[in-house]
Amino acid sequence: MTLNYELPKEAALFSDFAFIRTTLSARSLVQRLTTAILATLVLILSGCSSVPPTQKNYSVDWQNQKTVLEQLDTFKATGKIGYKDPEHRQSLNFILKHANSFSELKLLSVFGQTVLTVQMTPTGAMVTNSDGKVQTAQQANALIQNLTGLAIPVSQLPDWIKGLPTQADNVTFNQSNTVESLNKTIDGRDWTLSYLNYQSVMNQQQSITLPKQMLLHQSDTEIKILISKWIL
Repeated sequence: MTLNYELPKEAALFSDFAFIRTTLSARSLVQRLTTAILATLVLILSGCSSVPPTQKNYSVDWQNQKTVLEQLDTFKATGKIGYKDPEHRQSLNFILKHANSFSELKLLSVFGQTVLTVQMTPTGAMVTNSDGKVQTAQQANALIQNLTGLAIPVSQLPDWIKGLPTQADNVTFNQSNTVESLNKTIDGRDWTLSYLNYQSVMNQQQSITLPKQMLLHQSDTEIKILISKWIL
């Protein structure tokens, strides 16, 4: 025997109304949550936009900067060198030490093996390769090119790496009064050195503005220099 049981019309209407009210309440809750989330995001974004981006200012007085750099006669710089010409493509680490009139440049592989060591004084240069072979000459630039085939103006590097445009043919300055670029003809080649970025380095109680990124190029040769650490 099958029983057919139907709700009274009033009960059915009440049930439908309850379902609709529950659905509307759920939708209302979702809408309120969405509105709250959007409002929070707006507040966060407006707060972020009201904070100006921090920009480091390395503005200097050039005459004072020049004096400071000229007096900086003992330092150590380490970083990376990327060399590229039509026949070579090298990525090397470097260590440059300078004290008074003596400079030593070490080029190392990415594994830390010494590829080349250049020692320079006012009277001449000595280059030692990875095999321990030593050669001397009056100028380091020609000596390195003869040994490696790489055209690198290392004789000027101790001053130029500090941002001091010694013996440059032309010099331009940026808005911070630091050197933006310099030009120099070396051994018949016209070199341009661009200073892409500077950094502030502490020397005892004094902060000195020194280069961080440089680009040296002539014709089809390009040398990128990144200085990761200064020791003064």
